[in-house]
Amino acid sequence: MSLKHTAFLFDYSKFQSVIAPLLQALDAGDFAPLQEKAAQIRQEIGSDETWILHDKGTYLGYDSNLIKDSRYQNGLWGHWLLLILSSCLQPHGSLGYDWTKLSTTLRSLEWVKEDVEKVIFGLPTVWLVKPQAPYQGGMVTEWTSPYWYWIQPMRCTYCGWLPVEEINRLQKRLRDQQVLIERDVSTVIQLPPNVSLANAQISKDLDPNYWYTRIPVIYNEALKIMADAVSAKQGIFSIIYQEYG
Repeated sequence: MSLKHTAFLFDYSKFQSVIAPLLQALDAGDFAPLQEKAAQIRQEIGSDETWILHDKGTYLGYDSNLIKDSRYQNGLWGHWLLLILSSCLQPHGSLGYDWTKLSTTLRSLEWVKEDVEKVIFGLPTVWLVKPQAPYQGGMVTEWTSPYWYWIQPMRCTYCGWLPVEEINRLQKRLRDQQVLIERDVSTVIQLPPNVSLANAQISKDLDPNYWYTRIPVIYNEALKIMADAVSAKQGIFSIIYQEYG
């Protein structure tokens, strides 16, 4: 099943400032301030369809059932924090379904795995709240997991953020290597084994020529997302998710 990428400008400093007293109360056993703030933001959003994260791997009101059972409280608190986080987002660019092409491109350019993941997925959202919390890629979030692992859309596969300093560093490297993509993409990029002329008739996503056409486009889109974030002095929040329906 295809997964889609969407990015937002993210005022992470504002988010961390807003949640600091709420987390202090929560960690002391009082979730009321967090609940009140989440309720306020939900009221400001109005309907599900006007939420900035609507259909981005989640929906606004799924927590109504969670509040009835204490076993789900960590997921509930995480959702409330996601509501607050969403108020610090602005709509931005997207790599759409082509984010895997960017991943293949960066690996072909000999980027280390950690930097490839930062460009596409960002850093784990858990580190916005608990910078020292252990995290590994592909980590499964369970109902018993602490609330800081639940700050993500329910149906996202990857979700993360980038601070300005990392955006600057990664943007510079993308720019430095852009000439390699523009010169002759077909000699630089090592395509997945199933992408071949023999399979081209099955799907355009298995056609090497389609990949060679799309790679420069998606590379430029990644650069634009980062350039706009730097210009706005904002971070980036990214989601890789399964669309509903």
